[in-house]
Amino acid sequence: MSQVNLLPPEIRQKAKVRAQAILVGTAGAALIGLLIMLSLLQGVALRSANSDLSAQVAVNSGLEHQVADLQPYEEIALQLESQQAMVASAMQYEVSWPSALRDLQLVLPDEMALDSFNGTVTASAAPPPTTPAEGPAIIGSISVSGTSQGSMNLARWLTRLEGVEGWGNPWMSTLTDAGDGRWTFPTTIDIFDTAVTTRGQGSAV
Repeated sequence: MSQVNLLPPEIRQKAKVRAQAILVGTAGAALIGLLIMLSLLQGVALRSANSDLSAQVAVNSGLEHQVADLQPYEEIALQLESQQAMVASAMQYEVSWPSALRDLQLVLPDEMALDSFNGTVTASAAPPPTTPAEGPAIIGSISVSGTSQGSMNLARWLTRLEGVEGWGNPWMSTLTDAGDGRWTFPTTIDIFDTAVTTRGQGSAV
């Protein structure tokens, strides 16, 4: 069955234009709503980012204050480290001279007396061995002089000096007969690195 549109062409054209206008308006309204929603979402994201940025700025500021507060302690630590290095360098190859005098007294035979004592450390010229196979290194020497009643005491003296830990190679360059069975003598003893104190070895005291 055929349909016949009896409306005039002008009215049909106006109705068509009105329908298109409604469609365009609806689409425009939807687009505007979408843009508004996107704008709102971006605003929320921006506020969140600004809030995070403010929080991070506050954290950074606090850390900067902490660093500033700790800076003097870092300088003190550096000064202490430098001073410890200086002390360690000064105490390297330290030998206990009171202990050396005690050892001399313990090994000194009867009827012998010492007149002088001199001890030196020259470790910089003779560093310690790098391997145990090289044996102990000579880091200094002890020089003493004295008087002995009888020559047998001189042999005992040298033998006993060999037995002192950290010492070795005792020798007498000369002997002088002072009369009445007395002999004056100088004695030199090498000091090995095994005689170095704990502090001189760089270990904790």
